[in-house]
Amino acid sequence: DFLTVSLLEEKGYNPLVYRMFCLQSHYRKPLTFTYESLDNTAKAYEKLTKRIAGLSKDGTADKEKAQPYLDSFKEALDNDINTSLGLTCVYDVLKAQLDDATKLYLINEFDKVLSLDLTKASPAQAKTESADSEINAEVEALIAQRTKARAEKDWATADAIRDKLKEMRVVIKDTKDGIEWHFEN
Repeated sequence: DFLTVSLLEEKGYNPLVYRMFCLQSHYRKPLTFTYESLDNTAKAYEKLTKRIAGLSKDGTADKEKAQPYLDSFKEALDNDINTSLGLTCVYDVLKAQLDDATKLYLINEFDKVLSLDLTKASPAQAKTESADSEINAEVEALIAQRTKARAEKDWATADAIRDKLKEMRVVIKDTKDGIEWHFEN
């Protein structure tokens, strides 16, 4: 079995979440993939980007205070490309007693390497992504109800749910591994 980013996108995952998932593990160690792990990473990514989006963009970064954090990040990557430790540096900066401008400066510097678009999400986008995840949760709940109705041979309910999903522009596909779905283009 193999996984493609396109498949993850069809399932509603942001490719940057998968990148963050990969960065949390050392490149020399086997990566154990589960959708549960990816879901946890998606929640962490969403929480992280919302927290960063909430930082004030006013002021000027104090590069002198930022230097020790840049050094820590560089040391992490110099230590056999330890991206997991590099990612930890982002969280350390958010917890640090630094002004928001310095935090944003550091996160931008780290993101030049991590490429997670950590500062690209505006507060409005953070709200939109939250709304998207609520819609995805609603679709998942409807699919679960439809699956249950089909198992109980309640065809009227299953058909009604299928019609509701169709109205939401959701394409469902029954496979041997369960139901796959995506939004119509």
